[in-house]
Amino acid sequence: MLNASATLQRLALAAAIALCSPTAGASAPTTLAYQGRLADAGGSPINATLNIAFRLYAAPSGGSPLWSETQTGVEVDGGNLAVELGQVVALPRDLWGQQLYLGIQIAGDSEMAPRPRLTAAPFALRAGSTQRRTVIVSAEGTPAANGSALLQTVALVADASASSPVAIELDAGSYDLGTQQLVLPSHTTLIGKGQSATLITSAFIDSANGSATLQLSANTEARQLTARNTGVSSLATDNTFGIAAFGSSPSSPVAIGGVRLHSVTGESIAASGAVGGRAGMYLCVFNSTATEITARASGGQFAMGLRADCPNSGLSIDGALLQAEGGSLGVRGTYLTTGANSRWSRLRVQVIASNSVETAYGIRFMALGSFPSNGPRGVLSDSSVRVSGIGSGTVPTFRVEGITVENAAQIEAIERTLVHLDGVRGNLVSGMRLLDRTSNTPALAALRIRDSEIRVSALYEPTVGVGEIMGLRTEGYPPALHGVRIDVECRSGDVGPCLGMGQPEYWAEPNGAGEWLIEETRLQVGHAGSAGANARAAGLQVMGRARVDASSLRLLRSAGNEPVNLVRWLRPAAQINISGSTLSSSNAADGSPACLFEVFQGPGGSGEWYGNHLQGLRCDGGQVNLVCAGNTLRGSGFLAGSCP
Repeated sequence: MLNASATLQRLALAAAIALCSPTAGASAPTTLAYQGRLADAGGSPINATLNIAFRLYAAPSGGSPLWSETQTGVEVDGGNLAVELGQVVALPRDLWGQQLYLGIQIAGDSEMAPRPRLTAAPFALRAGSTQRRTVIVSAEGTPAANGSALLQTVALVADASASSPVAIELDAGSYDLGTQQLVLPSHTTLIGKGQSATLITSAFIDSANGSATLQLSANTEARQLTARNTGVSSLATDNTFGIAAFGSSPSSPVAIGGVRLHSVTGESIAASGAVGGRAGMYLCVFNSTATEITARASGGQFAMGLRADCPNSGLSIDGALLQAEGGSLGVRGTYLTTGANSRWSRLRVQVIASNSVETAYGIRFMALGSFPSNGPRGVLSDSSVRVSGIGSGTVPTFRVEGITVENAAQIEAIERTLVHLDGVRGNLVSGMRLLDRTSNTPALAALRIRDSEIRVSALYEPTVGVGEIMGLRTEGYPPALHGVRIDVECRSGDVGPCLGMGQPEYWAEPNGAGEWLIEETRLQVGHAGSAGANARAAGLQVMGRARVDASSLRLLRSAGNEPVNLVRWLRPAAQINISGSTLSSSNAADGSPACLFEVFQGPGGSGEWYGNHLQGLRCDGGQVNLVCAGNTLRGSGFLAGSCP
């Protein structure tokens, strides 16, 4: 007779407890492999053939079994036994996702006590043609139980490698990690059942190492899931992420390689005004890809959809929805840093700038260090940026910018991209702002902006000093525009400069800056209604050299009769050459001519205007050294060799 106090001792989990599928394609477990050791009351190993009843419980003692079966003829050799549970009575799928305890009763004895505790959620190991192992985690328990099971399962992945990767598949459902973090080991893939179906949540905070619900290591992959962080720190310097991939910590990040994201969402959510920054995703990576992702941040002091502003190269993003709102001090769609082979396509950036926020950026291209010798790099294409204002509160936004290229940011091209600033109020508003003023390098290829559109609807409300509303503002190396449309509508009551595109009045020409090229571009700028005192408008203003070909520039003067100039020479050395274009400056109400051009800083400025159609008045008093031929002036007809 066996003593009821005889024990069964579980061995290592990978060998002792494993859910087995009969085929590599099966997705649901069918049997539970169990190994143990059986001894008598004196501790001597048993050698016998026994009938044993197995039961699974939700409690360590008492209660009714959730499942049971009796196996006959179980061989026990030297105290060792090995069985597969579920061979007699199928294991129900709804068992998984909760803590389970195994009841064991040998024929003729009572059930042994205590019941062995299954310390990790059961999982399935499947061998494929590449020896990839797959772990399945159920979500049929409570969110907290599911989260605990997920943490325990990932903690067991200790031997994943490039030749033997591990895939962890999550059922649809919620996995609540509490205040813990899920760290995905290298050469591991985490796969859910869809961004809206599989949700991992936590309130994890770690000021020293970065606060991310899902932390990716090098050579990892995440697909078809959402990770959300709701933790709130007590430190203003903390940043909290839904999904993050970096080495070291966000304060001194080290880029990691081989990270792949597909159809995942990262969210960082807190109340507006909560301490610290929020970012849906933070990627400090190289040679990595992200496709069809969503990164969303709300609340905190600074809210940012995607942050990827550490030194990197080879980061490709194809398809992304980047959203930010509710930051008490600032909102940002994304920060990106250019690097070799960096490409960003099909980005949809949506930023809501409340009236109390200080700064709002759609896309901000950051720069760390100086230009390398091989020059600009990084291409943005087929994307859209929308920054929306809210209501008519008392505190306007200080700075609003759709796309910003910081000094030495090195972006090569912006193609087929829409920038829309809608209903914002601020001191400095730019649809696109190009700050590249680096002067420690010879002339570089100009930033190309092609087949794109900039639309700005805004109200200038000064907060500090002098500001303006401008469609495209270039402060350094002049860009090359081809097929660009710029519409700037300054709202009724505007009291400041309303500008289409240009260089600012303090612009200093960088070494080898070259000529600003504007081809097949359409510009329209003006006030939607009566402008306030001190308002003025201009279409194109130039401090250096510019060439306009086959374009249309139109300036509409409001009923407020503010000073307008379609073209402005900002300093005597400026040169503006225009050919084959239409230039029109008129009153929006009755179409009567307004100023076509002037000089801002006294006599000077030059240009050659050939084959253009012109409407407007010459308001420079003859100060511009202008050479003309073959132009047509509305109301005067063909000007064979004279200027308007």
